[in-house]
Amino acid sequence: MNKSSFFMSLAMLAFILPAKAQKKNDPVILTVEKENVTLSEFEAVYNKNNNVSANVEQKTPAEYMELFINYKLKVKEAEALGLDTVESYKQELQGYLKQLSDPYLVDKQYTEDMVREAYDRLQYDVKASHVLIRVEEDASPEDTLKAYKKITEIYNKAKAGADFGDLAIKNSEDPSAKQNRGELGYFTAFRMVYPFESAAYNTPVGSVSKPVRTSFGYHILKVEDKRPEIGEIRAAHIMVASKAGDGKDLQINAEKKINEIYERVLAGEDFGQLARMYS
Repeated sequence: MNKSSFFMSLAMLAFILPAKAQKKNDPVILTVEKENVTLSEFEAVYNKNNNVSANVEQKTPAEYMELFINYKLKVKEAEALGLDTVESYKQELQGYLKQLSDPYLVDKQYTEDMVREAYDRLQYDVKASHVLIRVEEDASPEDTLKAYKKITEIYNKAKAGADFGDLAIKNSEDPSAKQNRGELGYFTAFRMVYPFESAAYNTPVGSVSKPVRTSFGYHILKVEDKRPEIGEIRAAHIMVASKAGDGKDLQINAEKKINEIYERVLAGEDFGQLARMYS
């Protein structure tokens, strides 16, 4: 029997035994390098590759059987040579897997919703204050519950009418709260971690948010104001130091010096140069 007759016989065997396939479940139709190939495996590969595109030449089972056997032999040879363990092959395979998986992992509607949300938020600035009770992201359940109970107590006091700034000074674990009473000024989208940003934009002006968890811990926010976005302002400054404890003469000299610099700026001298000299 020549090779073409042999392949034709195998193909005929695969497709003339549907009754036996039912009786014997899934018969082996050929063996390639000691690996059995079942009827269902060949049918699945044949149907998949023979229906890819109307532009691709359709092959008969007999024609495809020869291609299938050659493919199996090449796979066996590659395995025997250890090509499946080469690092470059592994990296290439991971690249293909990523390309195939990305479309399934990205929710198009979700992405569009997030883009729309970001666009809408960028149209407004939010002015807010906050109280922070710190707790690590990987904290124990006991420590997490302790922090949550503490922030809930502060939240209940704020809802009952307690002054939010006083609550921040007394309770907030944000180091700046002692000076700024928890005030954060105006900010817009992408300036804060996402859960904090969402709480700020979703809380009405004058209201206090429920406790929100971020990577820093638990927060409550009081939204002071919302305004149309005005963009960013870039500024430079010159400072002449003067502390509250300085004597009167030092304070007078500092004020005199900054006024002199101010007059020089108005006269047209380079601001950056003056900053390097005196700030």
